Amino acid sequence: MATTSSPARTCLAAACASKSRKRYYDRTLIEVAVPYTPSQPALFIPAQIVFFQELPEQQLFRYGVAYLQLPKPKPGNHF
Repeated sequence: MATTSSPARTCLAAACASKSRKRYYDRTLIEVAVPYTPSQPALFIPAQIVFFQELPEQQLFRYGVAYLQLPKPKPGNHF
């Protein structure tokens, strides 16, 4: 889930909350577009769903997402 489809999102340093029409389950691995701005380039960060709640009155799902740490590059291993 690149949360680019999500109109409502609140992000903190290590976590994010989002709403989506698409259903994801706990522990699903996703990518989050940071920062998300329509029609602007974004950096995609690996993350994992840690919470979900169905919102039937809105026909949406609410998610809690935790960012995953990328492995640190080894010395001398540059792109």
